[in-house]
Amino acid sequence: MNKSINVKFIGCRLNQFESDFIKSTFLSNGYKSTKKNADVCVVNTCTVTSRADSKSRKMIRKLKNENPGTFMIATGCMVDTNKNELKELKLIDMFVENSEKMNI
Repeated sequence: MNKSINVKFIGCRLNQFESDFIKSTFLSNGYKSTKKNADVCVVNTCTVTSRADSKSRKMIRKLKNENPGTFMIATGCMVDTNKNELKELKLIDMFVENSEKMNI
């Protein structure tokens, strides 16, 4: 049975590019892309403004709600700058520092 992936990003074009790369890496390793009931969800966060922080938290909550059994990975700027705030959500299984996100 194939595993499934759902990758989302908040923020800039660089985050979009990196998220597309992360998704394509999973796809090339046998994962299928899905919006619901994903085995793995990756959120590439942004923290350029407090609104971006809020959108990142909201996206994580939404994905966890739509994918209750998912393995949730958070990466991006918010992981580097506000990891404790993300930890308080108690929804994230793995934090990947911004400098390591292309190795997910």
